[in-house]
Amino acid sequence: MTPHYGPETGGSVVEVFGSGFAPSPHLACRFGAADGAASLIVAARYVSPSSVVCISPPSAGPSPAGGTPVEVTLNGVQWSNDAVGFTYHGAADTTAVSPSTGPIQGGTPIVLTGANFVFSADLRCFFDGLEYVDRRFVRAAFLNSTAVRCVTPPNTAGVVRVSVLSSPEELPTSSASFTYRPLPEVPMVM
Repeated sequence: MTPHYGPETGGSVVEVFGSGFAPSPHLACRFGAADGAASLIVAARYVSPSSVVCISPPSAGPSPAGGTPVEVTLNGVQWSNDAVGFTYHGAADTTAVSPSTGPIQGGTPIVLTGANFVFSADLRCFFDGLEYVDRRFVRAAFLNSTAVRCVTPPNTAGVVRVSVLSSPEELPTSSASFTYRPLPEVPMVM
């Protein structure tokens, strides 16, 4: 299964791998144990005999050790029993950035601090309000669950909100901002 994690608000596109999958009007994924009241069933889309895709529902509670079990059915009655785990995490909450100012040319290494940062291949810093829309997402380096590092992209002078996103489905939450300033000009040295 990929990914093995996602935000507790749901919405992660989850690809489940196995064998014997077939197109069916009853094709579904179950998030949670078969006997648990917190199980949630969502429709699945057939991809191939070895994979289906479903969208993770919102979390019904904290993920157990090993993650919330995910199972697949073709008929709505019989389910796989592999208990592959999907771990829900709280939304990343960015509270500070250091340093908080840098040049409009970009290239400033910054550390964002907050809570619920998760190591992932999708870990990004999001610069909301950037004039250059195609540069809003920047790869981040995971330091720990409360800190990540990234490098600022170029922008025009002004203030932008900066957030940490652990997965593409997350919505940015941040009270941290970064101020872009023009470099000082030195017309002449005497």
